Amino acid sequence: MKLFNSFDRFTKFFIITAILIAISTPFIANNYQIFNPQAAEMLPPDGGSSLLKPPCQFRFANEAWYPPGYGDVNLDGQVSSVDNLMVLRIVARLPISVPTNKLKYAYEAADVNGEPYKKSFRVVAYINGEELVEPLGLDSGDALRISRYVAKLDKGFPACAYTSGLFIVN
Repeated sequence: MKLFNSFDRFTKFFIITAILIAISTPFIANNYQIFNPQAAEMLPPDGGSSLLKPPCQFRFANEAWYPPGYGDVNLDGQVSSVDNLMVLRIVARLPISVPTNKLKYAYEAADVNGEPYKKSFRVVAYINGEELVEPLGLDSGDALRISRYVAKLDKGFPACAYTSGLFIVN
């Protein structure tokens, strides 16, 4: 409590607002789905599982491994709110729980707003033959798109609008 009291008014207001928004978001989404007939029609028969398949895939040129797809930042094959959180951690330059040799796939999967044919990372060094990469072009808008997809408010991502299937990223 001492730490909170040491903040200025703006910081206190910001922290309280963020907490209230985080607490109220599930209730707002639930009411939206109950009272909006169009939203109710979008729910699948299973009641609206929060784990969805990525809407489209990508792979890098000259590589055989196919990551699960756009929106699946933790590379587990599903798009969920965990992926949204991971995008926010990337934007804040906090570590994410993806092996170093798979970071470029996570960064590309996180860039759901971007152009699918451009890399969403750059190589900054090579350590023991592995690329050390950092993200490019990621922002909170990517997290918002993933949240909307998980809430079934959007059917895909802007990065998927360019084709119906697989992208080759150069």
